[in-house]
Amino acid sequence: MKKFIINPLLLILLMSIAACTTSIDSLREVNNTNKQLINQLWQAEDVFSVGIPDKVNITLLMNNDNKVSGSAGCNSYSGKLFQEKNKLSFSQIIVTMKACIPVLANIEYKYLQVLNQSKYYIINEQGMLILHDKNNKYLAKFAPKTI
Repeated sequence: MKKFIINPLLLILLMSIAACTTSIDSLREVNNTNKQLINQLWQAEDVFSVGIPDKVNITLLMNNDNKVSGSAGCNSYSGKLFQEKNKLSFSQIIVTMKACIPVLANIEYKYLQVLNQSKYYIINEQGMLILHDKNNKYLAKFAPKTI
């Protein structure tokens, strides 16, 4: 009779240990993704599924102090970021006010909309940063760029 009681307890203990291991692996995965995301310069490749012309420099740089900065194409910007697991959003974005040619101003406007609408992110198998809105709708794609 004792043997029957010990076996279920042993099974529960083993299942608990396995669950802890899975949680630790999940945390490692999140930490590795976070290391890829932060302190990496990202170059926008497309915004709202429209490609960025080669000569237009749109960048995104996030740091450990929850700050974001970069080039919006014509103007520079900076602000705050919130990042937790797969959530990523930006706030208090300030932008310099240089005059831009209309085509560049339009691209810049769309990019700033991406920053305002961003709620989730993934880093895909190719190492690209993909931003999504609150409804998980695609917003933009970025490639890692050497600083």
